[in-house]
Amino acid sequence: MLVLRVLRTLPTPWAPYPVLFSRDGTRLPVGGGSWYGAGGLLRADFASGDTQVQPGTDLPAPGRRLGPFTVSGVCFAPDDRPPRRLHLGFES
Repeated sequence: MLVLRVLRTLPTPWAPYPVLFSRDGTRLPVGGGSWYGAGGLLRADFASGDTQVQPGTDLPAPGRRLGPFTVSGVCFAPDDRPPRRLHLGFES
């Protein structure tokens, strides 16, 4: 039987979908939304204790489409460095 201990709870204003720890375990991006969109991105830095929430409508995206957005994927750079900027990508 696997037993997990809750270390910290991160409230989000939407349902969390993708969650990914950095290689060193100090950073955690969480994307989310709902079936109608209205999602965003939560970024937690456990080393500093900082947590930021950005609605999807505040994230820059080339060729932005109108409407609420859901963040369904998150990733880190290959060298695990923090991103210099965040963006939403869409398939055309």
